[in-house]
Amino acid sequence: MKGGVIMIELKLPEKSVRNLLDYINEFINNCNSQKFLKEAIKDKMRIKKAMGRHEKLPLECRFNEFRLKDVV
Repeated sequence: MKGGVIMIELKLPEKSVRNLLDYINEFINNCNSQKFLKEAIKDKMRIKKAMGRHEKLPLECRFNEFRLKDVV
């Protein structure tokens, strides 16, 4: 399916998700490829958005923990 989106719901412990975000931050800090950097930032934003939905946070509060340079 080209260009389609498949949504998958995972039930993961919050600690695991926060560790994943730390790994993504480390990757972003050491990435030399703009292509991979943009993809990592997009993935991080998707994870943060999902966490915010789960915690029932308003949209503007979901991204407070982002570093400023993470904006795509």
